[in-house]
Amino acid sequence: MVAVRHQKWIQAAIAASVWSASEVVLGFLLHSYKVPFKGQILTGIAIVILTALHKEWGGRGVIIRAALICALLKLLAPTPKIIGPVIAILVEGTLLELSICLFGRNPITYLIGGGLAMTWTFVQKVGKLLFFYGQGMVELYGEILNTFSTWSDFQLSPAAFLLFCSSGYFFLGSLFGIIGTRISVKPIEPVPISTNNEKIAIEKMGKESYSPALIAIHFLFLVTILILSNLSTSIYTSMAVYLCACMILYRSRLGKIKNIRIWIPVFLVMILSGLFLHKGDTFFSHAGFHSGLAMGFRALFITFCVHFLIIELANPKVKGLLIRNEKGNLFAAIEMAQEFFQTVESSIEAKFFLKHPIKSIRHLIGIGLGLGKKTGQGAASPQILIVTGDVDSGKTTLLQQFLFRLKKRRLKVSGIVAEGIWENGQKCGYDAIFLSSGERHLLCRKGLSSPLNIGRFGFYEEAFAAGEKTITMEKESALTVLDEIGRLELADKGWASLLSELLDTKNRLLIVVRRDFIDKVVQKFSLTNYAIVDVEIEGSLDELDNYVDK
Repeated sequence: MVAVRHQKWIQAAIAASVWSASEVVLGFLLHSYKVPFKGQILTGIAIVILTALHKEWGGRGVIIRAALICALLKLLAPTPKIIGPVIAILVEGTLLELSICLFGRNPITYLIGGGLAMTWTFVQKVGKLLFFYGQGMVELYGEILNTFSTWSDFQLSPAAFLLFCSSGYFFLGSLFGIIGTRISVKPIEPVPISTNNEKIAIEKMGKESYSPALIAIHFLFLVTILILSNLSTSIYTSMAVYLCACMILYRSRLGKIKNIRIWIPVFLVMILSGLFLHKGDTFFSHAGFHSGLAMGFRALFITFCVHFLIIELANPKVKGLLIRNEKGNLFAAIEMAQEFFQTVESSIEAKFFLKHPIKSIRHLIGIGLGLGKKTGQGAASPQILIVTGDVDSGKTTLLQQFLFRLKKRRLKVSGIVAEGIWENGQKCGYDAIFLSSGERHLLCRKGLSSPLNIGRFGFYEEAFAAGEKTITMEKESALTVLDEIGRLELADKGWASLLSELLDTKNRLLIVVRRDFIDKVVQKFSLTNYAIVDVEIEGSLDELDNYVDK
């Protein structure tokens, strides 16, 4: 498995695996038993799971990463693709993350985030109707509501009715958010299972042939019917020919669209249009039925067109665009989530969920926390914070800003900061500043002849001896800083022995490492429970604060 170096990606992979398992297993269970409001139930379960996990882990960016991984797991899996759930996962995760970014980490945050995520299920339903049936659905909705208002003498505008429904969804989602904050679960040791599943291999997606030209054709027809409101006979004819040709081309991959049950809403729209649109004195309007027939044809055409487009988007080259860098955190996190998914999925018992849904959800959360504990991503902050960046990218500047914040909060910090020394506009060396005492020692100078030399700089052995003696005597500090770990330490010199000693104490440690050396330092000192904060990524200072706040 590719190594995931960033704590948030590891946490996101765990959250995504639990989320995906609940979507797949529980979704199939609810579908098998024909349980109504399946989408709302699954969204509610996702809100509870994500809220409970984030309450333990904290930090910004975890949920949005989890949503991205979960959505990609659906798209990359060799199963029929349903674009609606993928969109829902991405938007729900974004709304939860947005709430966290705006309001911080507190119960109100999860209440608002849960409400927004659940409200999206209603917004998506309304948007789906407009997408498939077009402007005619707005007219039909208005006529049905007006007729109801006339019969019941209860006046309710279309906008007010939508607002009322949205409020109900928001309230329901808020309840799920509160439940997530109230659930207290102990980590459950995950039972590893042996699998022979392939890693994500984008080049091995089956024997089907794909055509980039067909993607363009499907997209063109889809955009045409979405843009045009009045279709001419020639366009109807070309669309009919297109459908016939595609049904022959994809005859073995028509899937669920062959099921007559999915067309029941289309027939219902036709009937309702005849009953409510273009009404005269007659009970059933032929003009209204014709409008419903046009909406039904539009929905039928769009359904087939989207289905064909999704088939072509399974092209390995297209999927390859989703995950370009196999050495990056995203690819590694998806691969990690795939492995975790097997463990989580095997822990869900369908029959037990039907009898004890709350216990089952608690068990899922416990498995997620157990995986977090196993990978060193528990509720506590990582033991090691690695501040990284390129040469002269501002690593020490970021560190000094962070230390100033800690000082304002009266937190005790020990360790050493390497401060650059400049002469005539050029850097000539570094001084080592001991944080606890404020002492300054010569660390290195350009052109200095010394047994410890790196490039143009010679190092003073006395500084390392003094630093090691001072820091090992200091106790009970909130954080120990070593600036920086690099070539000397990789050669078992400099701060190498001090770093090894500090790692054995299990105290929280912050080290500064150039980006080029991270992998070597991690391997050299066998670092495990660590998080990487890149100075060049926006919000890095707040990210350091988040880790220390835990």
